[in-house]
Amino acid sequence: MRSMCARAFSGYIDRIAFKDGDEVKAGDLLFVIDPRPYRAAYDSAVAQLARARTAEQLAQEQEKRAQALIAARRSRAKNSTRAAPARRRAAPMCG
Repeated sequence: MRSMCARAFSGYIDRIAFKDGDEVKAGDLLFVIDPRPYRAAYDSAVAQLARARTAEQLAQEQEKRAQALIAARRSRAKNSTRAAPARRRAAPMCG
């Protein structure tokens, strides 16, 4: 019985796992594809993911810092508006 083998990948064949005339069944290994291009693409994707996670972490830290600065500025502004009337009352009148 003959069957057709269609190409479902791109790349170079590293090894052929059968000999001409061998009987093969569904699931048998037929070819070994050169893994280098796929490994390089995978490694690149892993590095890109690591960069994205680092950028996310940096953005979160910057947001925390910005929120703390905003809170501190609001606190100073609130304290200065409370202190202003007390300073006016304590200031001696000239004239």
